[in-house]
Amino acid sequence: ALGIGIWAQSKRVISVGALGWILFGIAMVTNGIWPMGSPLHGFYIIGIFSIIAPAMTLLDIRDEALREKLHTVTAFVSLSGMLYLWLALTGFEPEGYSGLFQRIFGSINYLWPLVFSWQFFRNKAASNP
Repeated sequence: ALGIGIWAQSKRVISVGALGWILFGIAMVTNGIWPMGSPLHGFYIIGIFSIIAPAMTLLDIRDEALREKLHTVTAFVSLSGMLYLWLALTGFEPEGYSGLFQRIFGSINYLWPLVFSWQFFRNKAASNP
């Protein structure tokens, strides 16, 4: 739903940010369908698009005030996702804490749509008194 809403707001033929969120949503649905260990669980790790989806969304959104408000948060979220991926893939993630790190960084990334939606509707309410 977030991806479709972003696509509609972007008024673009192809919205890369919206596509990232739609692919992430598909990955989350497949997590519930196929068991962990199956290559279809997470649809072949296509959910990795969630790392760049926030930044790509800001490129697609035309509302300059919204982009300005979300710039710092988006940079933090995207860099946090890359840091987690780097820690996990290089083996620098502390032994025994991989589940905790995944949840911490996942929570940072998954809160971005809530912050985006809150700011979007706040901007709409302010512009339509």
